[in-house]
Amino acid sequence: RTHYITSREDDIERLAPGEFLNDALVDFWMKWISGAPNNPDSDVHIFTSHFMSTLWSDGAKAVSSWTAKKKIDIFEKKLIFVPVNSDLHWSLCVVVNPGSIANNSEEEYYSKSLEGSFLLFLDSLSMHRKNKI
Repeated sequence: RTHYITSREDDIERLAPGEFLNDALVDFWMKWISGAPNNPDSDVHIFTSHFMSTLWSDGAKAVSSWTAKKKIDIFEKKLIFVPVNSDLHWSLCVVVNPGSIANNSEEEYYSKSLEGSFLLFLDSLSMHRKNKI
């Protein structure tokens, strides 16, 4: 199943100054900058804006099938983008080299021959706690 994004007139009105972005606009932007929909062979995976809120409210089991049904192994990706919305504020979590998470040790971290795994957390207002994400 392909994830289609529908933009309505009230979504477009949210682009005006002083308005808040909504999930439809964030999902559209994430798909647009990626240049293509999620592809199982791509090195990049972009979760929808509903991923994190579903994970928080319903737990890991509720989102475990989101990639499995599409036969996407997120641990083979180079980058995973996770938009986060809380308290009317958007931020972005980027998981870099998720397949290397279990392999990271202090010695390997400083080795130039191993691609390390890490999180980039982009929050322009510092409103979201990184340790919660």
